[in-house]
Amino acid sequence: MAQGLHSQNVFEDDRIFRSYGNTILYTVLGTTISLSITAMGAYALSAKRMIGHKFFSMMIVFTMFFQGGMIPTYLVVKS
Repeated sequence: MAQGLHSQNVFEDDRIFRSYGNTILYTVLGTTISLSITAMGAYALSAKRMIGHKFFSMMIVFTMFFQGGMIPTYLVVKS
């Protein structure tokens, strides 16, 4: 039989529940922050009367013309 922790020993350790809590917290906060920033960007692209509309639209569209580069693309394709 293999040496190591069994499933019953894993759930007796408090670190597993702290890790699950961190995962849930990061997921909820990350999703909320991303959704907020995306919604603000969408509003900047759609509201024609907003002050600085052209500036924000150009900043968002400008970044769409550039890729990450050859090395990140290679790493993504490789994996």
